[in-house]
Amino acid sequence: MTKPLRMSPEEFEREQSKLVKLSVQVNTLARLMFVDGKTLQEASAALNMSKQNAYKHMKRVNALLKDVPATWVQVNELMPPWLATWLYAKLDEEKDNLKNNSKPSKPMVDTVYRRE
Repeated sequence: MTKPLRMSPEEFEREQSKLVKLSVQVNTLARLMFVDGKTLQEASAALNMSKQNAYKHMKRVNALLKDVPATWVQVNELMPPWLATWLYAKLDEEKDNLKNNSKPSKPMVDTVYRRE
């Protein structure tokens, strides 16, 4: 995980509305990391949580704070530059649709392919 975001207690309280569906333990984990400046290892140990679980929870917290829909998935793939350029343009378009409360674009294919 990259360097955690730092927040003042007031900033964290302002963002609480985005985290209301998360458990008290996950909210506490986020507070320990964002406000108190604890590392993932320190915060997870303080809550008797595995580092792996804490990492998973913090990925979701970060996505919520960035207003990423819960249905979105993260994709890390190697690709040619032309495809990356096209993909980033499509992502920007979808993010703009979300900001403007527009409907998402139609999928370009009828089937969603999943790699296991």
